[in-house]
Amino acid sequence: MQRETIVGSKSKPETDSLPVAKQPRITEVQFMKNAAKFLRRKCLKLIKNLSIGKKGGFDLNSFEEQKNFESSSTDYNLPLTINDRSVTMTIDSGIHNSIVSNVVWRRLGEPRLELVTFTMQASSGAQLKLKGQFMADVNYAGRVYQLPLIVSERPDIGNLLGRRWFPALHLDWNMIFRGAPQFLPESDNRLASEMASQSFSSDHCYVNVNVEGTTIGMMLDTGSTNSDISLAQWESIGKPRLKATRLEIIDAANDSVPLEGVCTVKVKYCGQDALLPLVVTGDRTVGGTIGTDWFEKIRFDFNSIFDQITFHQKPTSGTL
Repeated sequence: MQRETIVGSKSKPETDSLPVAKQPRITEVQFMKNAAKFLRRKCLKLIKNLSIGKKGGFDLNSFEEQKNFESSSTDYNLPLTINDRSVTMTIDSGIHNSIVSNVVWRRLGEPRLELVTFTMQASSGAQLKLKGQFMADVNYAGRVYQLPLIVSERPDIGNLLGRRWFPALHLDWNMIFRGAPQFLPESDNRLASEMASQSFSSDHCYVNVNVEGTTIGMMLDTGSTNSDISLAQWESIGKPRLKATRLEIIDAANDSVPLEGVCTVKVKYCGQDALLPLVVTGDRTVGGTIGTDWFEKIRFDFNSIFDQITFHQKPTSGTL
């Protein structure tokens, strides 16, 4: 599911006065020595008072590691033509239905909407207000499909391409996430044709990964830029040292996800080993999520994972 990562502003450091050369007899060299001693005392005092590895604590390497959390996050987008208008959609395996904002709907010519008979929720549990849905003419690389598209009441929600469209587009997802979009060979895909005429729900994509020696199930969410686990899962993998973070994760309902901190963990998956960043949320019940920040160092077989998505007819509710 789409979650926006915001980096908060750095707090202003406490201002201390450096020793001032009040006596004319002090030399410039001596003044610099005194200044160095003063700064050393202040740094030692600061380090002594820090609670490194605890909630609210500070790690001297946190700002450098913060850059790693920021730079490794990527959105994967697909340029489409919808109702003869260019629309870029974020590929989001964390949601079932594809959705656009009411602003995009107006740009598409305000096609007639049908009543939505189900609900959609953000990861925080907040229910989204939906304007309706319509059958969109979707063109990608010359192939045209008629696919259901949800319209949000909100103007600021992203354009999200959910799992419901995956069978119809029939793309080579491994190539998509490695920067070379292409189609899979043509096949008789009965499910893809049924998607336009019937209501479906689908299950999330889960994979088992070994984190710090413990196997845990994590949802593969291509709409999330950061990978995260719950507080309970963090405890189950041995409580690796947490660092303070300036990250702020905002879900689709514009709610802030409570965070305990960030850590770096050893991950094993299908014969691959990597040292990867991981955000720990304050929620003890929500499961872990694999976001796009792991995609560079761990090669997932997206085709195989997405082929295992289970679809169900006539949903009554859904989670965004």
